[in-house]
Amino acid sequence: MKYLPNIVSVYRLLMFPPLLILLMYENEETLFLIIFVISILIDIIYKWILIKLNVTSKYGYKLDLLASIGCYFLAVIAISNFHWNFFHPFKYWFYSFLLVYLFAILFSLIKFKNFPRLHINSLKIVGFAQGVFLALLFVYQFIPWIFIIAMAVGIIIKNDKIASITKLKVIKSKSNIHPHIKIEN
Repeated sequence: MKYLPNIVSVYRLLMFPPLLILLMYENEETLFLIIFVISILIDIIYKWILIKLNVTSKYGYKLDLLASIGCYFLAVIAISNFHWNFFHPFKYWFYSFLLVYLFAILFSLIKFKNFPRLHINSLKIVGFAQGVFLALLFVYQFIPWIFIIAMAVGIIIKNDKIASITKLKVIKSKSNIHPHIKIEN
């Protein structure tokens, strides 16, 4: 159980190349979606287990962060490859969110030379809104107003993350426990 965080994160990272290959083929959307959803569900379940059992890992949170960034990257490519015709009229919402998302990552890397894991409750709202949108997109269809809400909420809350990073002087992990990170001002 001690190595569960690392094993699951490594699994998610190992799934990245095959998923990227599937994205190269237009007729592989269903297989991509199945593997992608399985990876995300495994991530959700294992994080719940880690919290309940208080399992820790020195490197688990960093591996998990890389896997999460990879999932975002794969989702963006999947949208571009499989559904861009729906997104094109709303591309500025899409690009604005990506710009803010990438800026938050780069700003963190520049300021702290690390990927900080800010556990702001509002970030869970972004994850939920974007998860609902992606599920509807890949399983049902593109729904513009849900997309706009997901992007708007994402832009607002990622700006909140940037503001939090700006105010922080140091980021300290709580004994390297995954996934909880203590933030000190």
